[in-house]
Amino acid sequence: MPNNRGGIDLIDVFATTVGYEIRWTEKLTSTAVYSLGRLNNTPLQEGDALRSAEYIAVNLIWNPINRVYAGIEFLHGKRVDKNRDSGEANRIQMSVRYDLP
Repeated sequence: MPNNRGGIDLIDVFATTVGYEIRWTEKLTSTAVYSLGRLNNTPLQEGDALRSAEYIAVNLIWNPINRVYAGIEFLHGKRVDKNRDSGEANRIQMSVRYDLP
C-alpha cells in the first residue's frame, strides 16, 4: 500500500482455513470448511477496504458411478470493512462433474 512518504507499507494479514472431510459411505462424502482473514489496515486505505472476512461451508458429494459426481453446498460469509460497515451473505450451489477417461 503506498504511504505518504513515497514508499510502500506492507499490510499485516492473519489468515487461516481449516477443513474436515467425512466419508459417510463409499458413495457419499462431506466437507466442512471454516476460513478467517484479518488485516491491519493502514491510515491511507479507503474506508471500504476489507478489514476482516470469514466464511463457513458444508457440502454433500454423491458419487453414484465411476467418474460421475453430483453435489450441493451451503456457504455463509461475512465481511467487515475498515470503516466498520459490514455485510453477510448465504449461498447454495449445486454441481455435476464427469471425469474424462
